[in-house]
Amino acid sequence: MPKSSNYTEEQLQRAVDTYKSNSKLKIMSLLQEFKVSYVTLYGRINGKKSRTMRVSLN
Repeated sequence: MPKSSNYTEEQLQRAVDTYKSNSKLKIMSLLQEFKVSYVTLYGRINGKKSRTMRVSLN
């Protein structure tokens, strides 16, 4: 069973968009503002896709 998150995909996408529009922002400030996971946000900023967007291995 996948872990559930306390934030929405929309919150995460807004955090990524905010970072990309102003890369001088610290990731930690975005975490506090959008209340998203550090690991997930860091991955998305660096090009990882969401689980639903990845190609299935089966």
